[in-house]
Amino acid sequence: MTRTGGCMCGAVRFTAKLTKLEFGACHCEMCRRWTGSALLGITVPQANVT
Repeated sequence: MTRTGGCMCGAVRFTAKLTKLEFGACHCEMCRRWTGSALLGITVPQANVT
């Protein structure tokens, strides 16, 4: 499974080939301040990101 993304201005784009579908969530005060809610994250091997 492949996902693409980037920054809102379009200066940075990436493609990530996922090896796992598991994710983590953080609900600490700093993460909630950065995102407006919980921060969700996945781990992707560096070789799978372009």
